[in-house]
Amino acid sequence: MCDCEGKRLIDFAPWRQGFMSTPIPTFAKAVFRDVMRAALRWYNGGVPKPPPLELRLRALGVEALGEGERSEKVRIRGPEALFRVLEDLSPRERGLALIKGLEVLGRWPKEGGGDA
Repeated sequence: MCDCEGKRLIDFAPWRQGFMSTPIPTFAKAVFRDVMRAALRWYNGGVPKPPPLELRLRALGVEALGEGERSEKVRIRGPEALFRVLEDLSPRERGLALIKGLEVLGRWPKEGGGDA
């Protein structure tokens, strides 16, 4: 036999009680708070846009690539003095130095300096 007659059983249904009146663990409150903040951020227009590219590049101390330019890492071998000199040059100056060297070797295309 059940001796639960006349006694109220624990009821966790929020529609029968006031919203959030049932005790919940602290971590659940934090999760609820974070979800609500994210929902409000989405509702109010989302995360703010990052600053323009030119401003971000200027803050990093670099300049944007020009039309038809590309930046890439290439492995080269040479004496240590070569790398000391290359480290002192800007990326643009390194590219120009490489082009001059390829012209001297006859490996740079003659017609306008474009792709081979």
